Amino acid sequence: MKKILIFGGSGFIGKYLSNYFSNNYKVYVFSRSLHYPKGNIEYVIWNENTPNDELREIVNGAYTVINLVGENINTIFTEEKKRLIISSRVNSVKRIYELISSVEIPPEYWLQASAIGYYGNSFSEIYDENSEKGKGFLADVCDLWEKEFRKIELQITKKAIIRIGNVLGNDGGMFPPLKFITRLFLGGSSGNGKHFVSWIHITDLVRIFDFLISEKKEGVFNAVSPNFVSNKEFMSALRKAMNRPFSPPVPKLLLKYMSYLIGTDFELIFASSKVYPKNLIDNGFMFNFPNLQESLHNLIKKV
Repeated sequence: MKKILIFGGSGFIGKYLSNYFSNNYKVYVFSRSLHYPKGNIEYVIWNENTPNDELREIVNGAYTVINLVGENINTIFTEEKKRLIISSRVNSVKRIYELISSVEIPPEYWLQASAIGYYGNSFSEIYDENSEKGKGFLADVCDLWEKEFRKIELQITKKAIIRIGNVLGNDGGMFPPLKFITRLFLGGSSGNGKHFVSWIHITDLVRIFDFLISEKKEGVFNAVSPNFVSNKEFMSALRKAMNRPFSPPVPKLLLKYMSYLIGTDFELIFASSKVYPKNLIDNGFMFNFPNLQESLHNLIKKV
């Protein structure tokens, strides 16, 4: 059975990927914490200090490596946190490269996670994979992350970058807290609601990983629905899906206070992105959930 290795695979996205791929592959999840094996999924303790010689047998001859490692950005951006966010991403790429370089048969494919934060904020311009890097801390993080990956040269291993948008799923990410406040009749837009949300249903995100791996596509791919929406449109669709009436907008000043209380940087709440998945569509990928309203109904129905 072919092996898929998922570094940083114990989080929200990693759990979906490992469960999905375990149907047809032997999946090794590299994580800082120990978990019990489950079916075709095995967990491997891994951090920056883990010796390569303990892992070579697992990595040797692997079909695909997926790297999701990165300190959670859902935090207050202190200088210490910024350094940790950057170093966790850059150092993981370095360590995985060292590990791959030490085995006799390197993986056939390496799919490296990044984020649409690469493009910075936009209220008018639409970004695709050919667009230049934006401004701001998150754009700088993604740029450093990707630069470390791009400079790697492997003769056999094909490589691709997947820039992930706002993932909608019931088990993590932005959706559960938004669903919670909407259930309490507090699901109004954030401020004037004019900032844009580039989103992706978790099912489509997993299918994108599968599509890229199966085809061994190289390059950069935006993992977002082709239909971005404004925050006002997003919250309106969520209220409709949850049968909640109109809710007044949440004032910006109140959101700033709330973000401090819950430990989330204010910059994240009003991040605005209009990102289009040009390369995926050009390569023939078909979305199961391109429409926001249908996506929200699907997720709420599953609860």
